Amino acid sequence: MSTETATCPPSVEDVKLCPASPPPVMGSPPSSAETATDARPRPITKIAIVAGAEEGEKIFEPPRARHYTIDGNEATMHFLRSYVKHERNSQVAKDTMEPDNTPSLAGVYLKQFLKRERNLQCEVLHRFVPSKPKELEDLVRDASILLISTSMMISWEFPEKIAATARAMNPSLTIIGGGTGVYKKYHTKLLLDSGSSGLTDFEASVLRHHNKLFVHPKVESAYDFLVISHSGENTLLKLLDALAAGTDVWKTLPNLCWYDKVMQNFHINEVVDEIGTDVYVDWSQENLPPGILYPVQVSQGCPFRCGFCDFATIAPKIKQAPLDVIFDMLERVPLEDGRRNVYFTNENLLYNKKFTMEFLTEMIKRDLKIKWRSFLRIDSIQEPEVADLVKQAGCVSALLGVESADPTILANMHKHCTTEKIVRCISLLAERGITATVFLLFGYPGETEETVRRTIEVMNNLPDVGIIVLRLFNLCVLPMSPLSSPEERTRFGLKGLGNMWEHATMNSDTAYKVTQNSYDNLRMTLFASNIDERMVSHKLTDEQLRDFYLTRNILYHRQANVPMIGGDTYPPTEQLFEHLLHLVSVS
Repeated sequence: MSTETATCPPSVEDVKLCPASPPPVMGSPPSSAETATDARPRPITKIAIVAGAEEGEKIFEPPRARHYTIDGNEATMHFLRSYVKHERNSQVAKDTMEPDNTPSLAGVYLKQFLKRERNLQCEVLHRFVPSKPKELEDLVRDASILLISTSMMISWEFPEKIAATARAMNPSLTIIGGGTGVYKKYHTKLLLDSGSSGLTDFEASVLRHHNKLFVHPKVESAYDFLVISHSGENTLLKLLDALAAGTDVWKTLPNLCWYDKVMQNFHINEVVDEIGTDVYVDWSQENLPPGILYPVQVSQGCPFRCGFCDFATIAPKIKQAPLDVIFDMLERVPLEDGRRNVYFTNENLLYNKKFTMEFLTEMIKRDLKIKWRSFLRIDSIQEPEVADLVKQAGCVSALLGVESADPTILANMHKHCTTEKIVRCISLLAERGITATVFLLFGYPGETEETVRRTIEVMNNLPDVGIIVLRLFNLCVLPMSPLSSPEERTRFGLKGLGNMWEHATMNSDTAYKVTQNSYDNLRMTLFASNIDERMVSHKLTDEQLRDFYLTRNILYHRQANVPMIGGDTYPPTEQLFEHLLHLVSVS
């Protein structure tokens, strides 16, 4: 949707795979000389879906919030609970720690969509973990189709390796990829082909190297088909119909590309706008363990054009589900301990005043016992009355894309925001007991060490109330972002892409360092956390959760020998440690 030092996770190539079981007979499985793109009937038995990868994003993670550790394990709420449960045995705690139980919205949506439309049986692996290849093997062993959603995977290499691993486990699979990752790859190809990317020849060659999928004349791939669409479920449906019937209409099916194993490249069919359906999911149909944070999508797209972000290029228009559909989905979210825990996955939930008032008023009226978190825009929370409605509607955690508190940087980013609005929004939320998670982005053109200090100073001067969590990132130049346009590159003297860049006022190495160092320049009651611990700690009162964050923060500063702003006047370390574990035990 951060790491102290860049240590890459084990790749799938490094994982020792469990021996693949012989694939079951599924109609007419292809021989070694056949390909999945042969035109012959393919009975569809089970469809396997991989919708995320736990370690896929770590290759590209930003500087990680510096955390208190126990025997080298980051002391997150999940780890600490396991640590307490297993009598303070850190190794057992690590091995048996609760996983991230947030299910994949894309995976469950596809499963239920295909069941509704074609009565197809699907099984979802929400998160592929390279160290647990047997989960993937069990998923694909008796499947005829594997769908891989790339929307939550930043690096294309990772979903490609998942496909290759699955192919080795079950050679008869037909493997289909789709999602935002594929869509971005195609649009990057268009950018390169246009000749007007604003990139130097070297930069373009680097981008082509990382975009082999569509631009190289020959490329090895384990995929049979790729769906190129922001909303590609209808294209997927037509493809599955064609495969089952044994026709080759997929050779001309819009928004599809297919792998030619003879020529060793992808053939891209015509790409057109596709009108998708509302992402409707009935969570009451899913048999999920307790402690789930249920993702719900209210709308798709983002109408804003922040310079660093490529959402506006990919989905520039808002497509909102009707209110009755939204609340039908919410009513079907299971109750747990008298509440429904929901994560609204929208880029910006309250995107205009009209929808804000309608949505919040209806949430309060229906009283569905929903406790939720979502990304909110700073300018949507500027009046106490609106903040009151947000609180009454059940919001417990707001994710805020602040990015900077320096006026010049905000203007360069096209944020259309002011420092005063930032302070007002965070204050209104924190004063009402809503955890405000503030995202900051360092290194945008115009950034200097002075503008970074100014941003941190604004944060340190926020009212000392409630829970304010900071997550710090350094700039990544995305090829489809407004910042990467020829005009902006010329304006700022920007060179480079991704995490390797320089401009007139800073380079990527300096941005990484100032981002990392800024964590240690925060006051003690601004908390660094890599996960949203508010949603998994609802048995703690606001005061207890703030106490938990502060206690852990003190322990980190002492452990790392980092001076505390305001001085260290806190109780002894052993006493604080016992207090931390007590708070965990009642969470």
